[in-house]
Amino acid sequence: MLEFQDGRIGDGLLDAFVKGDIKAFEKIYLFYSPKIIGFAIKKLRSKEIAEEIVQDVFIKLWTKRDLLQINNLEKYLYTTVKNAILDYYGALKVENKYLQFKKNTVSSNINFTEQAVIHHELTKALEESMLQLPEKSRKVFKMSRIENRSVKEIAVKMKLSEKSVEYHLTKSIKILRVLLKDYVLLALLFNLLP
Repeated sequence: MLEFQDGRIGDGLLDAFVKGDIKAFEKIYLFYSPKIIGFAIKKLRSKEIAEEIVQDVFIKLWTKRDLLQINNLEKYLYTTVKNAILDYYGALKVENKYLQFKKNTVSSNINFTEQAVIHHELTKALEESMLQLPEKSRKVFKMSRIENRSVKEIAVKMKLSEKSVEYHLTKSIKILRVLLKDYVLLALLFNLLP
């Protein structure tokens, strides 16, 4: 019985392996693993990962030896390692996408939280400042900037001319710009002050 011929294992060694001969398996492993690991290293650019993948392939080969129908063991090993490498890269891609998603989600949650805090502070400061406006000006400002009503709607609702509404609005904005000087940029961002 020839164990190796033409750079390949002989049929006798393969038959012994399939029947559970551990020595036959060791000879197959020692014969093929250096070539297969070299192939995997070229694809992965990592000796450790290549060795791990090849080891897993040989373990599966041993545990499923009686279920496999292999015509060409070398071709089978290369194909199985190639598929394992593709699975590895696929899993890596999924993991990277998940990490990116997680990073973006956490980042957007932080931004959302920051915006909520800023908006709350601005709203509180605005409410306190509005108390210092004359009553009519305060009502006009509130209807315009908080309720988003048009000048015409405010004029009808408050029984004022449109010019009077514009006057009260302009007056309110001037006063609030002074009172909210520390919040002017934020107020502009939230469209409260033009």
